[in-house]
Amino acid sequence: MLDHWAESFPFRFERAMERALDFDPDCVMALSYYGIFLFDDLKEPARAEPLLRRAVEVGRCELVWDGESHPHHLLENRPYLRALLHLADLLVQQGRAAEAQPYIAELRRLDPVGAYEWSALERRLTNPKSFN
Repeated sequence: MLDHWAESFPFRFERAMERALDFDPDCVMALSYYGIFLFDDLKEPARAEPLLRRAVEVGRCELVWDGESHPHHLLENRPYLRALLHLADLLVQQGRAAEAQPYIAELRRLDPVGAYEWSALERRLTNPKSFN
């Protein structure tokens, strides 16, 4: 639903994310989705990177692991995992593969079944010309 709203009303979406971050500068969901919006939709990686980095930093501290299911199954972790994926993707696209490696490794550990499609990023690291 957020994706549709961001595509249909980009100015409103951007303002809503800014207001959410004014209210709570460490809101992982707002940091993550605003960073993803800037990176994917507005093609502004320079603005997206600090938001995604902060989402990863805060999200790592708030990771929920109930001991029964992998973190990728828990709704509370999705903004953090999406921020990890998009930050790694941003770094790979900028030719900063060495910086992306730890984020991809963290995704692999937290999402062993590949629900967040980290394997595509690993392929890009070995073959940079394989961008979709």
